[in-house]
Amino acid sequence: MMEVNTVNYEFLAPTTIRAGDVDAINHLLRQLTDNPVPIVEWQLREVCEKSTLCVARNVEGRIVGMNTLTIRYIPTGKVGLLDDVVVDESARGHQVGRTLVSKLIEHAQSVSVNRLELTCRPARKAANALYEGLGFQRSETNRWVMKF
Repeated sequence: MMEVNTVNYEFLAPTTIRAGDVDAINHLLRQLTDNPVPIVEWQLREVCEKSTLCVARNVEGRIVGMNTLTIRYIPTGKVGLLDDVVVDESARGHQVGRTLVSKLIEHAQSVSVNRLELTCRPARKAANALYEGLGFQRSETNRWVMKF
């Protein structure tokens, strides 16, 4: 069983991507969504260049959790969008998700984001409880999506 203090957290940069990171992230994506589109190394590097990708690594150095913060500037302010929060099944129940989200909240505050937004399916009860426990409030705004 994994202990919380054996997990290291880092903001992944294009220059800090390790062998096996792409495979580990694809493994996480399969746990996040029913229809994952596999990511390849150049795409991971681009994500790291344009967003803040926080990862959790176990003692072997394998990524066991991740989340992403993207910042956008709009007339109503500087907005952070939290996406792709996922913890590997082997690491759940050890505060990894809470720590990942907390790290990105701290980062968003450090760069003066006005608000932080995220979406979460109602069926993800543990994730919704986590966000509420960290101070997020449910928005009454409908979120509309157009897929291509």
